[in-house]
Amino acid sequence: MLNRLRAKDIRVAAKRDDGIEYLKEHFDFRTNEEVYIAIRQVLPAEADSIISKMSKKHKRVKRREANAATPASPINVLLVNQRNPQVEQIDEILQSMQNPREWLMGGRMNFHLVNQTGNVGIALQEAAIEEATAEVAKGGAAQMNFVLPENLQFCTDGIGVEPATSYEDVKKREEELMLALDENEKKLEVSRTDTSAKYQEMNRMKESVEKLKAEILQLVAQYKVVWNNYCASAEKTKREEAVSRVLEDQLKETRAQLLKLQRVSICVYTNGNVEVENAETPDISDTDILMEFSKLVSTPDVGNLTINELKGVAKLQIMVKTFRESGREVDVLFENNAVQALWENINT
Repeated sequence: MLNRLRAKDIRVAAKRDDGIEYLKEHFDFRTNEEVYIAIRQVLPAEADSIISKMSKKHKRVKRREANAATPASPINVLLVNQRNPQVEQIDEILQSMQNPREWLMGGRMNFHLVNQTGNVGIALQEAAIEEATAEVAKGGAAQMNFVLPENLQFCTDGIGVEPATSYEDVKKREEELMLALDENEKKLEVSRTDTSAKYQEMNRMKESVEKLKAEILQLVAQYKVVWNNYCASAEKTKREEAVSRVLEDQLKETRAQLLKLQRVSICVYTNGNVEVENAETPDISDTDILMEFSKLVSTPDVGNLTINELKGVAKLQIMVKTFRESGREVDVLFENNAVQALWENINT
C-alpha cells in the first residue's frame, strides 16, 4: 500500500473533510494509525501539520454524524431561541460532549459560561450540569486512564449564583489532564516508533523473501538442467552396460569354442603320474580308477608292467574318455614304451 501512496495523494486528502477515510479506502489502510505512519514516511517534514489538520477534520465529521443521529436534548430545545455567543457556546459544549473523550481532550475544561442577557436562569444551569455529567459518566469514564470527578460542574459568572466548582479545583483538574495527556503522548510516540520500526522490518523481510524466491527459482532452473544431463548420462550408461554384457557373453562363447578347438596334451610317466596340459584335469574318483584297473589286469597284454603303471593307464583311459565326450581332441605322450604299447593295444 505504501509503495502506491504519493505525496500528491496525501495533499489531496488533506483538503477533504474525510481525508483519513479517503486514504483508508483507496490505499487499503485498516486503522488511522497506519495512515499516520504512512504520511510520516512519505512527507516527514509536513507530517505533523497534515496529521493535525486531517485529525481535526475527522473529529468534526464524526461529531456531525453523531449529532445527526442523536435526538434533540431538553437543553438544546431550551436554547433554540437563545442566539447570543454565550448560549451558542453552551450548545457547542453539549454537542461536543456526545463524544466525552474529544470534549475532554479538546481543551474545553477551563471555561466560563457568561449569560449577558439573563434569559438563561438557574434551571438552565442545573439542567446543563446534569446533562453534561450524565453524558460524561455514560460514555467517557471507561475510555480514559483517569477517573472523572463525580461532581463535575461548569463555572458560571454573572448569573447571580455560587459557582458549582472552585477555580482551583478546575485548574487542578486541568493540570491532571495535561499530565495524563503528556504521558499518553509519550506512550503514543513510543508506539509510533515501534510500529514504524516493525513496518520497516516487515519490508526488509519481504525483500529478503523476494530475493530468496528469485534464488530458489534460479536453483530450480539449474537443477532441471543437471537432472536432464543426469538422465541422458544414465541412459547412455545403461546402453553401454547392455553392450558390455553382450560382449562378455560373446567372449565367453568364443573362449569355449577356442577351448574345444585346442587339443589337450596328456603326459603319462613311468611312476604312474598323469599330467594334463591346455585343460583342467578332470576330477576322477579312486573307485573309477580301481574299476578300470581291474579290467586292465585281466588283459593279456599287461606283460611285466608295475601296478603304478597300470593305475596310470587306468586313469588315462578315464581322462581321454571324459575329454572326448566334451568334444576335445587329445594327444597322449608316454615316458615308457611298454605302457604306450599297452595303451595302443587296448584302444585299437
